Amino acid sequence: MKKRDRSILVIIVGAIAMYQFIKQADHWTILDVFIDIILGILVIVVFTWAIYKDLKENKHNTFKSIRTPGIFIIGFIITGTILSLRDNSPVILTADIKEDLGSTSIDFRKDGTYKLSSYSILSADFFRGNYTIKDSIITLDRSEIDGIIKSNRLVIRTGNSERNEKEIYQLDAESNVLTNTSVFFINNKQASR
Repeated sequence: MKKRDRSILVIIVGAIAMYQFIKQADHWTILDVFIDIILGILVIVVFTWAIYKDLKENKHNTFKSIRTPGIFIIGFIITGTILSLRDNSPVILTADIKEDLGSTSIDFRKDGTYKLSSYSILSADFFRGNYTIKDSIITLDRSEIDGIIKSNRLVIRTGNSERNEKEIYQLDAESNVLTNTSVFFINNKQASR
């Protein structure tokens, strides 16, 4: 195989792997585990083979041999670092919904960002955005998230349960609690996620 064809193959495999890596930052399914294993093996084999062939042909120029795979490896490192920094701020408030076949949690962070995590048996979706809080009113940057959040205005109140736990309710434009919407139960564990 010619050098140009090897470079094209490395670019195609690297681009597919990078797309999968970025996509999984906000959405994951059980099938993704198998795709990742196959894709990881393919990346290792193709990159190693391309570097080996290029080193054989260009014995005097090592940089030329590792240039294309090296760019993708550096790209993976930079992308992974940037994606991990999104959730770096400490969590100041966590609230959960427990359902039969899944759960949802929302983490409000010190830097004014939130992360809503929606888990089911075989998948997970993550939604991020910004919020502001004034007194007990939380205002999100979106008014609809995954069918769980149906208003951008939330309120922290003491619930109707016997334990007097704090809960987060969704509000309409007139500040009335929306009926038939999810109620989040505030979790006192404030560990970073």
